[in-house]
Amino acid sequence: MKKILLLTATVMMTVSCSEKPGYEIKGTVTHPDLEGTYVCLEEYGLGSNGVHAGNRLDSALAQNGSFTFTGVQKEPVLRTIRFDDYIVPPTRVPGGQNMPHASTFILENGKLQITLDEQQSHAKGTPENDAYAALQAQILNLRMQQSDLTGLMNSDNPAIAQQAEDRYETIENDITALVKDYILKNTDKQTGGKCCMISAIT
Repeated sequence: MKKILLLTATVMMTVSCSEKPGYEIKGTVTHPDLEGTYVCLEEYGLGSNGVHAGNRLDSALAQNGSFTFTGVQKEPVLRTIRFDDYIVPPTRVPGGQNMPHASTFILENGKLQITLDEQQSHAKGTPENDAYAALQAQILNLRMQQSDLTGLMNSDNPAIAQQAEDRYETIENDITALVKDYILKNTDKQTGGKCCMISAIT
């Protein structure tokens, strides 16, 4: 009996030691033209023109519509996954949205799923990323509503134009309220520094 217990304990210790903490990112690329190109894992950062400008940390080949990154992260930090500029040119987008075929997310140890899409790239798999993806989806929906109002704001009918402008401003306030609520609920997070998180969603 003692031998069995000793053997069981030894096996459990071996398994425990072999399971090192780390992250595994399983990615999906939705556009077929991006097949066979490299996806880049980079630091989060914005250049003077408002588009991404972070240092590259790793790269992975997109094959059969998917890619994988693995590694170990000491503490949660903001990162971006995207393609090289010559493959998908970076574009400036409103706060809270991802560039086409790119995703800003929270890199932390665990299993993450990232989808790179034209309109709705997102990262999921951990509580922080799930909450961040939900916020991004809400903001994207509101930005699309604002886009629909643009034509009405240029209407020759002053009443229609004013109504559209008022609605646009209301939606902008709704976005601000969403961001403030998210920040207040995540004041204890150290993800890449609060300034980085705030700049990514505002």
